Amino acid sequence: MIGNWVHRVTLVAGLVLPAGIAAQVADGGDLFYGERDSYGELSPYHNRTESAETARILTLVYESLYRFDFDRDEYEPILAAGPWAGATMGEPAHFTVTVPLKPGVKWHDDRDFTAEDVVFSYQYMRHGANAELKKALDEGLIEVRAQSDYEVTFVFADGVVDPGPYLNKWIIPAHVFDTETMAFRSAAMNLRDRPVGTGPFRFQARESQTADFTRNDDYHRGAPILDKVGYTRLNDVNALMSSLEVVRGGLQLVTEVPPSVIPRVRDNQSLSYGVSQGHNVWAVALRQTPNSILNDSRIREALSLAVDRENLLDVWYQGEGTVVAGPIAPGGPFHNADLGAPVYDPERAREIVQASGLDVSQPLRLIYGTESEISGNVVQALENSFESIGIPVETVQKEPAEFQQSITETYDFDMVYLQWQFDPTYNLRPLFHTDEIGPGGLNIMNYSNPEVDGQLDNLQLQSDPGFRRQMSRRLQALLARERPAIFLFTTESIYAYRAEWGLLSVNPLYFFTNVHRWFRVSG
Repeated sequence: MIGNWVHRVTLVAGLVLPAGIAAQVADGGDLFYGERDSYGELSPYHNRTESAETARILTLVYESLYRFDFDRDEYEPILAAGPWAGATMGEPAHFTVTVPLKPGVKWHDDRDFTAEDVVFSYQYMRHGANAELKKALDEGLIEVRAQSDYEVTFVFADGVVDPGPYLNKWIIPAHVFDTETMAFRSAAMNLRDRPVGTGPFRFQARESQTADFTRNDDYHRGAPILDKVGYTRLNDVNALMSSLEVVRGGLQLVTEVPPSVIPRVRDNQSLSYGVSQGHNVWAVALRQTPNSILNDSRIREALSLAVDRENLLDVWYQGEGTVVAGPIAPGGPFHNADLGAPVYDPERAREIVQASGLDVSQPLRLIYGTESEISGNVVQALENSFESIGIPVETVQKEPAEFQQSITETYDFDMVYLQWQFDPTYNLRPLFHTDEIGPGGLNIMNYSNPEVDGQLDNLQLQSDPGFRRQMSRRLQALLARERPAIFLFTTESIYAYRAEWGLLSVNPLYFFTNVHRWFRVSG
């Protein structure tokens, strides 16, 4: 699986090269990258959720109608031929959009991509394993119908004014399925083992810890320059870094590394690392119940004041991130920069706890998962901070399956240390709306505020981008005052690579967005 890398590699996205550099570009070359975790199903809608590892590998094979461009804050047509056209029609009136499809696109098995594939993909999503996606489609999308081979109309439910989040889903080939039973036509047409997409690389082979993808010479956005992209899983970060440090025959790229690895990279002149904006927020979710001290806003304020966020970020994340006062990370259009940095004042926090007169002798149960090796250290620091102001804490680490069950079913916690990942819409409704309380809901804090509910409901009805940003910023200010969670910081996405590369335009949600334009430089 691991091949030799002889030439210098430069990974770029949409750059115009000076003549001297362009003359050195050579066709071909194999890029091998490493991950600590395995990817999910290669048939997109057989995954219950889509991990970052899965999203990256699916991006090599599959495409969507549109993809969000973070730099321009707009949706970029991919399989669509251009922008969607909106209209209101029907009885009762529903918001509809018509999407023109790009002609001449081929599936990896050389069949033509048409509107039939789009219509079928959205039918199949409703039968897939992703319950959250199915719920969103059931609530927001009434119908998808083909107007011609290269035009599709989407009809949305009342209240949907932004079609973008519905139009960025993977499109799969209808011809490999029996469209009546939704089953694969044959073992040879099983996307789980032999994925077929329209993307820049074709599936070649997979083993337990590796997968290979070869160049799609018929790619509609231009044939890739690299011959092959290969995935390798090494679940130990030291093993990944050791392979990256090998001059010949090792990895050339590790897509995600913990901040603790950065000093090792800095000390090795053959390695470098890159940072991309993280669309995430680390927080301590506080579960409010009638008999809990967390139902008291004074206690929530004291807990927030007790945390030295800057120190946590510097010590455990090498400073690669930004302290936040609300649920949306800086850098995006919806962030409220006026909130300022949260205050660290443990003395004031102790005064608030004492003045509350509440019985705080019962330890609060703080749970956390095992996904991040840093989490245990951060949670220990949080425990020390809370106990320093007179609030005892019991910390419990849980394996992924048990952790998920705790926060969605059993609710055997008072506090949870977790990371919220956001898509381009930064939809806060699932986290903070009263309707999302209960089994399967994402409002695990049991937080209910009519004013917040109203803001979240109104936000969904607004189509004007400027107005939506204003409303989102007001909502963040309200949540920052209410403190249903202790908002901590956002951490950046860090990748390590061979120093002879120039690695540009890595997207935190779509790592391989422009892999068809990545190239190597001779010499």
